[in-house]
Amino acid sequence: MKVQKCLCLHCKPLAETLFKPIIQDNYYNYQHHFMFELDRVQAANLISKFSSSVLTPIF
Repeated sequence: MKVQKCLCLHCKPLAETLFKPIIQDNYYNYQHHFMFELDRVQAANLISKFSSSVLTPIF
């Protein structure tokens, strides 16, 4: 029997100055609209920013 395990982390909120440069390419139409889909590089960069601000792991 296989059991799936998920690790959740509580992280500090990111300041806009940290995440906005990562997702800047997703803004269009004079900064008023945003495409929510992230590419792999954006997702990895955001995860690394959150990983550096972990408060507590939850199992």
